Amino acid sequence: MNRDEVRSRPEAELPFVWPGKFMIAPRDPVGGGTWIGARHDGTWACLLNGYNGSSKSKSAYVPKTRGRLVPLALASEEPLKKVLAEDLSSTESFRLWLAEDEMIKEIYWDGIDVVVTILPQTEWYFVTSSSLDQNRIKKARRQVFEEWLRGGCLHDEALIPLIHTRDPNLVPEESILMDRDYSATQSITQIRTRSDGVDLRYWKRASITKAPDRHIYLDRH
Repeated sequence: MNRDEVRSRPEAELPFVWPGKFMIAPRDPVGGGTWIGARHDGTWACLLNGYNGSSKSKSAYVPKTRGRLVPLALASEEPLKKVLAEDLSSTESFRLWLAEDEMIKEIYWDGIDVVVTILPQTEWYFVTSSSLDQNRIKKARRQVFEEWLRGGCLHDEALIPLIHTRDPNLVPEESILMDRDYSATQSITQIRTRSDGVDLRYWKRASITKAPDRHIYLDRH
């Protein structure tokens, strides 16, 4: 997962094992939550801003951080049920992907309604969002993804899919490795589930061609 953020936002905390949650994840020091995490049994979750949809006017309420949802889900024995029971009325639009029991469950909240889509973990999927010209940029990025599939799903020497780090067909403002005047891709996080546990590797933007800044493994037992 590439994380895009405004340049003025404080740098995220490197991933660590969250106390009492059996979860490995980075942490956003502003909201106190996270956008991606995994627990020892291989269950993982990641969060994207929704941007599309019918979210209320920001003047109507003080929004709760969306970053609370990943820890909320991964601390529960029933992640999907836990999120669906949460009061989302003061939460801005998001897409939350939960992977458990060999299935991926996408929860899309547009500010009014929740839609759940279930997908098997048997193939490559691609999900993206953009605060700038969302529909056009999503379409352009998906074309990059489909070309990557046709090209054999190539990875670099660190086993990062090349679409996360190299994107010659798009300008920096649109690229998956994004770069704008006010925002940019700040980090890449990779979760790998294994038969004996799960590991998480995390690169800051400046380190993506090098060894990860943090690599944590959690034993399944």
